Amino acid sequence: MVKPGPGTRRLLLAVAACGICLPRVAHAQISPGPLSRPHASLDGTTDCLRCHTPRRGVDPDKCLGCHGLLRSRTEQGKGLHASPGYAECGRCHPDHYGRDFDLIWWGDEGTEAFDHGATGFSLSGRHASVECRDCHRSEFDVDPGILLAAGKDPTRSFLGLSPGCDGCHFDEHRGQFGAERTCDTCHGTDAWRPATRFNHADTGFPLRGSHAAVQCVRCHAEQQGPPARDRLGRPQEPSYLRLAGISGDRCTNCHFDEHRGQFPTGACARCHDIERWIPTRGFDHTAGRYSLTGRHLRVACADCHRTERGRVSPTGDRTFLRFRPLDFSDCDACHSDPHEGRLGGDCAGCHTTGGWRAGAVARAFDHDRTAYPLRGAHVRLACESCHPAGQPLRVDSFDRCDDCHADAHRGQLQANAGEDCATCHDVASFRPARFGVEEHALARFVLEGKHRQVPCERCHLERPLRELVREGLARQPPAGASPTTVQLHFGDTTCAACHADPHTGQLDVRFRAEGCESCHGTNGWAEIDFDHAVTGYRLQGRHAGLSCRSCHPPLVSAGPAEATPRAGAQRPASANLRFKDTPEVCQACHEDEHRGQFAAADGLAACGDCHDASVWKPARFDHQRDARFPLDGAHAEAACSACHPTEMADGEPFVRYKPRPLDCRGCHGTRAGSRMPWP
Repeated sequence: MVKPGPGTRRLLLAVAACGICLPRVAHAQISPGPLSRPHASLDGTTDCLRCHTPRRGVDPDKCLGCHGLLRSRTEQGKGLHASPGYAECGRCHPDHYGRDFDLIWWGDEGTEAFDHGATGFSLSGRHASVECRDCHRSEFDVDPGILLAAGKDPTRSFLGLSPGCDGCHFDEHRGQFGAERTCDTCHGTDAWRPATRFNHADTGFPLRGSHAAVQCVRCHAEQQGPPARDRLGRPQEPSYLRLAGISGDRCTNCHFDEHRGQFPTGACARCHDIERWIPTRGFDHTAGRYSLTGRHLRVACADCHRTERGRVSPTGDRTFLRFRPLDFSDCDACHSDPHEGRLGGDCAGCHTTGGWRAGAVARAFDHDRTAYPLRGAHVRLACESCHPAGQPLRVDSFDRCDDCHADAHRGQLQANAGEDCATCHDVASFRPARFGVEEHALARFVLEGKHRQVPCERCHLERPLRELVREGLARQPPAGASPTTVQLHFGDTTCAACHADPHTGQLDVRFRAEGCESCHGTNGWAEIDFDHAVTGYRLQGRHAGLSCRSCHPPLVSAGPAEATPRAGAQRPASANLRFKDTPEVCQACHEDEHRGQFAAADGLAACGDCHDASVWKPARFDHQRDARFPLDGAHAEAACSACHPTEMADGEPFVRYKPRPLDCRGCHGTRAGSRMPWP
């Protein structure tokens, strides 16, 4: 469509303003152009005033005079033409562009820029992408006869549509909701499914608990309707979901009665809730004839309510639990008598529902009324631990622990503890024993230093009884007794009884009398207090600050690490230092930096003549006393390197001390060939 230019618009206004004053022949000369086909009957200069008003131009009142259908809609405030911005007809419907002009000016951007919200129906969601004529078609007109009576072509008109969804869309629900609910109550314009605006709580039956996870078709069954077509004649699916007319006032409207009529109709909520069917949560057993207390509260329903067979459920299950009637007049209606009638039938005289066994938190029988009140761990014992089945309840003797308990130590402590278990143990628990550092001080081995931090089981290991008996530390066990026990009595308490010798026997001869204590204490193995002078080699000077490993390296060829069966302590062979046959001459540890210049016949040099252990720089050497060449005069001020040059041997530098010339010519030579300058 061609957009009318500003010159043409001014000309139209001029014609409208001056047309009544111009001669008839002039009209044709200034006409903006032929009218469109619907207005062709008005073409010519004589009918200008049918649409134009002098000094005003196109008059909307004159337009509505012919277009009565639009006048009726605008007077009722309906549709686009009733909007204030669309009161001027010529704004959107310019004419005089020829017979084929469509009479609608959509603007420079065409229909894409049209604000459909001005019609009272905003395009949103999927509607925004639909072409105009996909909706504005004669098949969707509410009453095409109105347009035909007004002389309109329904295929070209944009009037006649209903803003309701059913004006264009087929009713998938087959009229179940009538006028009480419109489509937009549940659905949006983005998509038909899911129904994003639907809230099941608005139906009067909110979905809670397990109902929230149920699929719609479980409650809203699929229905089959008659064949149907939409407004365009397209066939529609005959099946639909039944959404209206479903009652939710009783559980049995949807659910099968699993109890087969044992309870009144509608009483489901007394026992069950909507979270899940099993286990029951809301049921109050006190409302029945038998209140549940104590251990009965933890009993599964099926333990008392037996399974029976009845009518088949929709799932194919024929079994159900029998809740009514039940006999609960006596305990033996459900429980067997463990006393086999020896104590009569009054169970409540000793027991409560808090627990049958004596260790229960709440029990009716008070053991304090007997000659042996229960204390400590005895409270938690089962009755049959002391009162075996088939024997009298009376216990003959309970004065001593060993009346009931076997001696776990197999006689190891009889001499020390006087056979009184209470010296170390009480009725609260056998472990831990009431035996600490103070009590251990009364034994042959006092715990000191790091020994105080060692767990008891590191020294007191589980050992075979036959070995302890063979060593005379325990007595022979009775038949059927455990073959092992914890060793508490020891014949040897020296260090070697528990600890492996990391020195592999190197020090046994020299330090046998003092033992390990000659170097080590109980505060820690690395804490060593040893006087090296007792070895005959006193550590002085720089030697006093060296680590032991500097002179005592690990034994490379040491045998496998030792271990004792008691402590299980092991030390790797690399930790064993060499102490035996350690050399004491300097050359054994230090390299001879003089390359044998001072070595004696045996190949060893008397390093101590010049050096001491404090520093390498000679501290004892006196050139006047110890050399064959006294330093006098200028010689006393000469640098050592002037007479003792640095030479190379095997790629290593060293200072030459011997031999050196003793006459003047040996160092100074002649004046012409002197190696050293004359003074």
